[in-house]
Amino acid sequence: AALETLLQDASKNTGVKVNSNLSDVRLPPACELTLYRLMQEALTNIGKHAAATNVYTEMRNQDGMVILRIRDDGKGFDPASTPIASHGLFGMRFRIEEAGGSFTVNSRSGAGTYIEARLPELRE
Repeated sequence: AALETLLQDASKNTGVKVNSNLSDVRLPPACELTLYRLMQEALTNIGKHAAATNVYTEMRNQDGMVILRIRDDGKGFDPASTPIASHGLFGMRFRIEEAGGSFTVNSRSGAGTYIEARLPELRE
C-alpha cells in the first residue's frame, strides 16, 4: 500500500504516467523499508533527470526472492561515463546488497533506464 501511494504521488507531482503491477510480497520489515527507499530514490531521479513520460513498475515473488523492477522511457544515461555516486545509484546498490540482495541498472542514452532489485523473501 505504501508503494502504491508513493507511485500515485510521483505521478501527480511529476506528470509521468506510472504503470504498476505490484504483487503482495513478504519481506522482513527492514527489507520493506529498503525497497520503499529504492523506489523513492528511483522516482526522484526519474522526475529530476529522465524526462520520461512513462514509468513501469513490477514487484513479485520468484524462486524465493522478491523482485522489484522499475523501467522508464526517458532519455537514459551512459553508466560507463556516470560516476557510481551519481543519481543515488551507490546508495541504492549499497542498501540492497547490505540486505543480502542484488541490484542491476541498465541504461543507454536515448533508451531509458531499467533497475532491478532482488531481495530474499521472508521465510517462516
